[in-house]
Amino acid sequence: MTTYNQLTTTLALMQGIDIGSHDWNEGGLYAFAGQTGGHPAYGWRRPENMTRARCRAVISNYAARPIYYTPESGLMIQSGYRIAGRPVGWEPEDSLDLPSGERAYLSTESPSITLVSGLDPMHFWIDPLLDVIDRAGHIEVDTPFGSQKATLVAHILAKAHVDSLAGMIRYQGSYWGGGRLFARVVDTFVQANKRAGVLSAESAIVFLQWLESYGLPALEQAPGVTNAKGVGRFNIYQDISWVLPALYDLANVVQTLTGYESLVARIEQRKRQVAQWALDIDAVAGGKGAWSDCDITGEMVVGLDGRTLDTLQGVIQKENVHEPEWYGAWAVRAADVVRKLLPGPESEDYFARVVGGVPSDPALKPWMVDADRNWVTPA
Repeated sequence: MTTYNQLTTTLALMQGIDIGSHDWNEGGLYAFAGQTGGHPAYGWRRPENMTRARCRAVISNYAARPIYYTPESGLMIQSGYRIAGRPVGWEPEDSLDLPSGERAYLSTESPSITLVSGLDPMHFWIDPLLDVIDRAGHIEVDTPFGSQKATLVAHILAKAHVDSLAGMIRYQGSYWGGGRLFARVVDTFVQANKRAGVLSAESAIVFLQWLESYGLPALEQAPGVTNAKGVGRFNIYQDISWVLPALYDLANVVQTLTGYESLVARIEQRKRQVAQWALDIDAVAGGKGAWSDCDITGEMVVGLDGRTLDTLQGVIQKENVHEPEWYGAWAVRAADVVRKLLPGPESEDYFARVVGGVPSDPALKPWMVDADRNWVTPA
């Protein structure tokens, strides 16, 4: 196994952006990828102007992550928040590495040190890199090998991150982290698959095996959602608003694969079930579709012969749906998927209220897309 972290550190520093600064953070995730709350990389589509400064910020943010190793067959990667991206059995490689797994960078703007982690499966967003691949055109950035196209550099970095995620689920794929984990793993592999060469054949197989053995079964077995923080509730904004778009995209990809036909019907069933749950919750709670949590009732736990219920009608009441009601932007894309899968006046009204309830805030723009990631404008 060969490490390339010293080389990628050089690449990150050559972009001339102080690691851990505001500009650097805006290029991807915060230095500690496991930081609670939203990150600048989150959202379904990137709205930034694609400039050389934007490319440099994105490349520096992701190149500074300590996850760059030869993608050897069967490589096992750790997925803990601080050590994510490091191979099993890893030991510090140079003076910048900490035993925690993070890499330490000295700020050039102030006498401080920024600790940078790899991306763990629960916070795995590489959309800024994929956006550079899609839109950077002929923009070039500095590298240890001279000036190179940003698209090429982003492509190399993105592939390494996807290989890292494959190594993590190869090693700890049986660990279930809920709807957020499902959404991030599925969305990452589907989006990587859309860019030629970002998803290797070996990583694709690891993903499909995980999907069949762990990902889908977790959604199929009652209650089909995760007891978030052990308080008897599931997070609507993740188990529905993130999971449903991931299933929608996944269905479009798996239908084209040879040898995985058995997955198609299972994905379709989960997709319609999650869409129905969204409408069922809205039917009892109303509002702008931005609710936070829903109780996991006894009926949901039992399910239907141990399988996830197809509908929540008669199973939940308004008092089972909880505030705060501030996750509306995260629900926009899912609400449009609901319109496609379950057309009718109820889903049209639901979508209109979700979109109409999103505050006018440029920071929410990355979430404001329809089922197919086209921009949606609030009414």
